[in-house]
Amino acid sequence: MIVLDTQMAMAEHAARKLDPGRTAVGDGEAMPFSDGAFDCATIIHGLHLMPEPARALAEARRVVRAGPLVVLDPMRENAPDFVHEYFGLRPGDARLRTEDVERTLMAAGFGRVVHERIVYTDSVDGSLSALHTDPMHLAGPGYLRNTSFWHGLDDETRRRGLEALARDLRSGALDLRVKEHFRLAVERGHETVFAALP
Repeated sequence: MIVLDTQMAMAEHAARKLDPGRTAVGDGEAMPFSDGAFDCATIIHGLHLMPEPARALAEARRVVRAGPLVVLDPMRENAPDFVHEYFGLRPGDARLRTEDVERTLMAAGFGRVVHERIVYTDSVDGSLSALHTDPMHLAGPGYLRNTSFWHGLDDETRRRGLEALARDLRSGALDLRVKEHFRLAVERGHETVFAALP
């Protein structure tokens, strides 16, 4: 197993959990691996961060020998993460549409693609979407610092966002938002998982 990340800090974080030599820093749109180097691959919470997702999926197809490629990401159709608001950010439309990801996987050379919406029932996954199931974890810097979202914020934005989350945690407003978000996620999913086979 090799973990590839564009950010040195995230690769170092992964390296602490893995055997030596199991992490690499590189671009998912131009991977430093030979054709067919891997039996399978995953893209976890990263597709929406890539400038050219189609290139990343084509690269994944190039390096995957037998498959599957598993992609897990929040899609536009899934419940939107509201935590961005606490940090003065608008989530925007960076999320892709399910049908576009499916079409792009097929165009990249995969022969069969299936997908399913998933709903988190706890925050064990540690992703930003999963943290939306627990107000204490969503407001906790110890949990947020393990997300790429957190690493994209400057110190002042982090401070203001944590203060706003703490205020709503104390008042009970955050608990209500988490409960409403979960009701929406039951209908729309927190994220969508794709399995693409050659």
